[in-house]
Amino acid sequence: MYYIILISIVFFQSILFSADPIIKVNIDPPAIGTNEFAEIQIDVINESLAEIPIPSTNSSKFTIAYKGVMTKHEVNFINGSRQVRNITSYIYQFVPITTGKIAIPTFIIKTKRGNTIYSPSSSIIVEETDRLQVPNSRNKGNPFGMFYEGPTEAFLQVDVTRDRLPQNTGFIADLYLFSDDPDFLKNIQLPQQAYPPRFDGGLVHSITIPEQTEIITRQFDTGVLYGKLLTKYIVFPLETGVLNFYPPAFQVRNGFQSLGIVGEPVEIESIPITKNLTYIGDYLTLSTHLSKNQMNTAEEQSLTLSIEGDGNVDFFVDPFKNLSLTNLFISTPTSTLELGIKDSNDSNNIYMKKVFTYTIIPKQEGEYTIPSITLNYADTNGNPQSAQTEALSLQVLNNSSLDNTNTEKLTSLPKTSELFSYSSGLLYIIGSIILGLLMMLGAFFKSLEDQKLSTNIHYARASGARKRLQKIMTTGEQAIQKNQYKEAARLIRQSILYFCADKFSLSNSSSPQEIIDYLKNNNIEFLIEKGFLQLLSELDFHAFASTPSETQIKGYLSESYTILDTIDKIKIK
Repeated sequence: MYYIILISIVFFQSILFSADPIIKVNIDPPAIGTNEFAEIQIDVINESLAEIPIPSTNSSKFTIAYKGVMTKHEVNFINGSRQVRNITSYIYQFVPITTGKIAIPTFIIKTKRGNTIYSPSSSIIVEETDRLQVPNSRNKGNPFGMFYEGPTEAFLQVDVTRDRLPQNTGFIADLYLFSDDPDFLKNIQLPQQAYPPRFDGGLVHSITIPEQTEIITRQFDTGVLYGKLLTKYIVFPLETGVLNFYPPAFQVRNGFQSLGIVGEPVEIESIPITKNLTYIGDYLTLSTHLSKNQMNTAEEQSLTLSIEGDGNVDFFVDPFKNLSLTNLFISTPTSTLELGIKDSNDSNNIYMKKVFTYTIIPKQEGEYTIPSITLNYADTNGNPQSAQTEALSLQVLNNSSLDNTNTEKLTSLPKTSELFSYSSGLLYIIGSIILGLLMMLGAFFKSLEDQKLSTNIHYARASGARKRLQKIMTTGEQAIQKNQYKEAARLIRQSILYFCADKFSLSNSSSPQEIIDYLKNNNIEFLIEKGFLQLLSELDFHAFASTPSETQIKGYLSESYTILDTIDKIKIK
């Protein structure tokens, strides 16, 4: 017991006297137009987070979407002292809806040590700009023709190889620029997009293609127009139902005049073929490779894992994540993604390859086996399939160069520095005494809590209900952050039903109506009965049928907290 208390005191001392993490927020650019977007970068320095930072509130003035994370290490030498800073940058996309100086909400940051901190406040200026809205998605009749050399009609059109397909399988989208002026197509140099392509409920990947010079002709309602292929996209629908693919927009300027070029969205029907989102494709091949099969201890080499298929292989994240081999270090991987068309004669025959690269370092000599891994998926008919790698053998020899006689002796670190200050041991003694008293006080209150739990059945029931509710709702909020809206709907529904079951001592399988009947039979007034049944009905529909939108699921989450708060306040006699 003494050692446990001693270890606890040392642990709490390290927290008490550790420096606060550094949080920085960068907005790029600081001012944008209404048809532009900005990036929000949150830098977390020398701190590990339990989850990505979350905006503290939603707003009708903008949308914020999480885009990804980057890590880097900075090493500086100041006055002979070596300083290392580990910087983790979380990237978000900011899309404005209104104009003016908009305050960006603080982000809630939860560390792995269990602390909650908040990012500094920030703001961005949004100015009104001309949106590229053209009747019938075309520019017609330029009134400044004498000053501006350009077409009287120009618009974008998307041709898709398939407009009905299973979810999480890909199709090719060709983006064409059409005009009544072939010289305009030959000479045009498109600037940066006014806004990028968007696919609601899916992913869009651009394919690099050689510059296209061929001019085609196509019949439209206004007559024959000339067209030029600008780029190709591979698109994957993740949600099901009718989804819209929106082409990008361009703005061509010439002197004081500008020409906005836009196109109409294309409807894609995504068909569900499995209950859960998974990799779906007609083939999936895996291969692993070691740069060499024989090496010395403490030597580095690369292990690569290649995953190729005709579906969204970006679905797979670090297949070796749970692999643990004694005395063999395997790093977190880097990954690259390659997309293209496998057969030039079949534009729908796409391929996608993701390559993971790991660094491995053996600590001891011996024979090692890197086991095979199996990835499960479904084909386009919904049948379960699997792909497997081959096991790899590695021989590790003793590295005699690691003899202690050859160990480099490091120069002693300076004892004083203007960046460091030393305090008396008295501070730590006082801190230890305070922490010891706090621990004893905590143990006293814990004994009172345990006694109350053992003697008050209603308090014990409510306490257990809150613990399970918090766990399920946290998982539901994480599902929303991952854009898993159907799973979030299921978890929110489950949290409400389980909370009621725990609080009222009902079965976990109790239906919403059975909960209402229980309250009525016990003469408990439930003023939000109608809203309770309506919410659970909609959650039930979205959990097992149609996937909700982001706006819907966030509304359900907010409404569920209101209902749960009302249920929590019900007194049980």
